[in-house]
Amino acid sequence: MKIEHDGAAFDWIRGGRNKLPKSRTPQWTGNFVSHLIPPIFESYAKILHQIEAHYKHIDQPLTPAENIILGISTCEPLNHL
Repeated sequence: MKIEHDGAAFDWIRGGRNKLPKSRTPQWTGNFVSHLIPPIFESYAKILHQIEAHYKHIDQPLTPAENIILGISTCEPLNHL
């Protein structure tokens, strides 16, 4: 993957999306993928971040790098019941 410095490469996304309603009305049926990505593809997939639900990570569920990115300050360890 290479960095794209010219935003024009993404104009097809900006111009092809369905318009997102400004407010919910009685006719509102929800938000759809087509509000984010133009409806030109046959299907879509969402790739989820890895989630580890192990008790060995309960006091530090995120890595130090993730804490820095998210701006989460250092916390005291949790008290286990």
